[in-house]
Amino acid sequence: MARIWPALVLLILLAVHGPAGASFSVTVLAADENFSDLLGQELAQRDIGQAEPGDGDMVVAVGGEAFRRALKGNRPVVAVDVPRAELLGAWRRGCSCTGLFREMDPALQLRLVSRLLPTASRVGLLLGPESRWAGSYLPGYADHLGLSLETRRVEDRDELGVALARLLPRVDLLLAVADSELYSPATARLVLLTGYRQNRPVVGPDAAFVEAGSVASMYYPREDLAAQVVQWLASFRDEGRLPAPAFPAAVSVAVNERVAKTFELPVDTSGVLRRELEVRR
Repeated sequence: MARIWPALVLLILLAVHGPAGASFSVTVLAADENFSDLLGQELAQRDIGQAEPGDGDMVVAVGGEAFRRALKGNRPVVAVDVPRAELLGAWRRGCSCTGLFREMDPALQLRLVSRLLPTASRVGLLLGPESRWAGSYLPGYADHLGLSLETRRVEDRDELGVALARLLPRVDLLLAVADSELYSPATARLVLLTGYRQNRPVVGPDAAFVEAGSVASMYYPREDLAAQVVQWLASFRDEGRLPAPAFPAAVSVAVNERVAKTFELPVDTSGVLRRELEVRR
């Protein structure tokens, strides 16, 4: 019964604020000017106007701070770049909101593992406070791909070095599931150097970590995030419906070719890997 409330709130807000056809407009709350520009281009293609705060029919909130501010208003909210736990928590409490999770879907990262390292069978997972949910989410996907998961729980970054030293000798690689406590600029050197020393590649959690030295990761192209958000806005304008919070639909692949060579992995210069794994709008 509780899950009826978000839909009911949306319908009430729709009756008050829209849909308004060509006059439908949204307020964009985003500190990232580049992403705001991408949203603006997509909005124009869909004949959706942009409005000042408090005046639009809906709000697009980019980032956790903007999302929390938007929830204090009385407009439906579509969030981008918000942690999964925060967005789902607000949605389950009945907010008039939805959005796209910040984290990469770890099931897609497993697909990347199986394609990039076809001889690997044991995948290591370190699960911290923000990634613990993946412990129950991933086993079915791993079984389907013929992979086994070796999991360790880590309470905070102070335990990270010991956890890596114990886990890596038991697995073929480390799958880094997005978790700011475990995988951040502050921990990247520890994670990646430990992997090198034990000859265990790291896959994930995002494109920034690939630049730092993980072998590969899936990531969400910014232009496709903007397109999906605006697609949802247009659906709400035309039909009065919004989907549940979800991982973004479009993904791409980042590979650190230098690191791949270090681990003697085949470097895909033909683009086959990307064509097999990428999903674009």
